Amino acid sequence: MTRPPLAGFSVMALGADAGDALVDAFAVLGARTSTGPDPRPAGPAPGPRWDVDAVVVGDLAGARVVVEACRAAPFGGVPPLRPDDVVVACTDAGAAQHLTGAGLVPLVPVGADAGADAGAVARAVAEHLLATRLRRVRTQAGLLEVRGHEVRLDGAPLQLSPVPMALLRALSRSPGEVVDRHRLLATMPGASDLHAVEVAVARLRAGIGRAGVVETVVKRGYRLAVVDR
Repeated sequence: MTRPPLAGFSVMALGADAGDALVDAFAVLGARTSTGPDPRPAGPAPGPRWDVDAVVVGDLAGARVVVEACRAAPFGGVPPLRPDDVVVACTDAGAAQHLTGAGLVPLVPVGADAGADAGAVARAVAEHLLATRLRRVRTQAGLLEVRGHEVRLDGAPLQLSPVPMALLRALSRSPGEVVDRHRLLATMPGASDLHAVEVAVARLRAGIGRAGVVETVVKRGYRLAVVDR
């Protein structure tokens, strides 16, 4: 059976409630939808969780929340929401203007002053995510597919916690190429030293459960090994 196009992807709709047309439009496409950041369990990284693939802003209040989240950097680390990792879209012209004024470039499929149609936004976000966030890498252990926050190896889902998932997403952006430890460290909120990267890579390898997928390149970093690239 064919899977919905956004299966494995997570979308947050700010300024919308469950059952709204915007939320329903993404749910129909198979995305896991939410209407606000998830509370974060106690741990080294405070604040709510923004580990989603796209944020769709429906009003000015939501746009302000996005701007604040992009500017915040707890403990001098990375901000909780990074526009280079998360697609930001708008259904409201005023919200789009606020984001643009703050230096963010939202994906706005409809530019009418009255706002964008929910279905048009969902289709535009889906097209963008499938073009930029869906990665298939053939490894010696089989076909590795990364769809947003979902990973499958030869069709079987892998259960990865957020940090190993973030590392795999970073490695999958440049399959076969070395990603240095400092770049991987930047994907780990709350982590402050390179030893944390080594620990996270070990957890990633354990989660994959197959040898030879994530390779160590001595004194350089790590890479996602590919076959027939």
